[in-house]
Amino acid sequence: IVKPICGGSSKNLLKIENQKQLNDFKNNDSDGLHEFMIEEFIDGREITVGILEDKICGIMEIIFDSEIYDFKNKYQVIAKHVLNPELPKKVKEKLKDVSLKIHKAINCKCISRLDFRYNTESEELFLLEINTQPGLTQNSLLPEMARGKGTDFLELCEILLSYAECEVL
Repeated sequence: IVKPICGGSSKNLLKIENQKQLNDFKNNDSDGLHEFMIEEFIDGREITVGILEDKICGIMEIIFDSEIYDFKNKYQVIAKHVLNPELPKKVKEKLKDVSLKIHKAINCKCISRLDFRYNTESEELFLLEINTQPGLTQNSLLPEMARGKGTDFLELCEILLSYAECEVL
């Protein structure tokens, strides 16, 4: 998987299938290669864990027709979002435990969203990324999880404002 090191919404996310595609990518984007990272493609179910007020807000599976959850699946052919998906109990517990540990370890305040792939064959979880500033439109994943817990968008905004702080250097 090739993806930008900065930005959001999975813009310019690309799956490289073979050496020719990699060479084409490198040749077409040679000036901007330093703006991308490459990581191994992990097959599996796309799972995201939302954290709000430093507690688990929800677990959601994102179901889409292609192999990668990219800009198209987020905004054009909208993927299906399943709140509290069917997962083995031990997997759900591990998702919650790992997510909270990472959230605290990197000193997140109030909110974050962690994206995982769950390989059902090997029963392994793989952390893909940590969103320290997750999308906050009314249609974004974390606000959708918050709604599932009874927190509407206005309340979510009020919670975030109550955690705001300005660090003096």
